[in-house]
Amino acid sequence: KTFFQTLQEKAAKFSGWMSITYAISSFTRYVREAVVELQNVDTILTEISKTSERTTESLKELGNTSFATASKYGQKASDYLLGVQEMSRAGFGEKESEQMAELSTLAQSAGDMTAELANEYLIATNAGYKFGGSAEKLNAVLNSQNYITNRNALNMSELAEATKIVASQAAQSGIGIDEMTAAVGTMIATTQQGGEVASRALKG
Repeated sequence: KTFFQTLQEKAAKFSGWMSITYAISSFTRYVREAVVELQNVDTILTEISKTSERTTESLKELGNTSFATASKYGQKASDYLLGVQEMSRAGFGEKESEQMAELSTLAQSAGDMTAELANEYLIATNAGYKFGGSAEKLNAVLNSQNYITNRNALNMSELAEATKIVASQAAQSGIGIDEMTAAVGTMIATTQQGGEVASRALKG
């Protein structure tokens, strides 16, 4: 529905001032992108079916959920499904992997980060601070870190990269998630050298 609504909006604009050639070219591009995305979704669902015990009905429902969730956050359905796949590989059950994948999709949208980084960030944070797959606790971390990035000279991708690297050691050293965020956030904002450098400095 979203695809055809977008297409209709574009067509309305085209009719006013764009050439028919450009309109056809854009239409072709939208169709091609949609087909590629459907192929990606199909491929990932097939991979999930091979590595999980999901039923055919469960996979069908997951496919539908992927488009609804992706549309909600303005991301791709395939990125959401990659999240489900990665979370399943990390040991989460069906429900938990879907909740974690939705958080990953939210992180991608809010932090302008890749699906790969978002997944690694959430898995590392969960494991390091032993959140037990609690979507509520991880969402609280995401919200607090996003709050900090919106008010300081750093972005969410840098903070996620730092968290991914240092979360486990920080937790083992008795440093709370908020303290860790404050420390690496200050380092990144002050030095402007990125999350990896800040995290390794904190580990040292």
